[in-house]
Amino acid sequence: SASPGQVFSRQQLLEAVWEHSFHGDARLVDACVKRLRAKMGEPSRDPRYIQTVRGFGYRFASR
Repeated sequence: SASPGQVFSRQQLLEAVWEHSFHGDARLVDACVKRLRAKMGEPSRDPRYIQTVRGFGYRFASR
């Protein structure tokens, strides 16, 4: 299991969700994260829990 602060690439997240190799558009993850942040009430400029790691992917912060 992952620990808070671990960084996941968009590809890793896609494969974890669909449980197999996914060769589609990795930007799908960006759209899903945006919707998830909105549902969680996260501010778009300074998200508290789902943080973007520019050019790579995302991490979950426990702050």
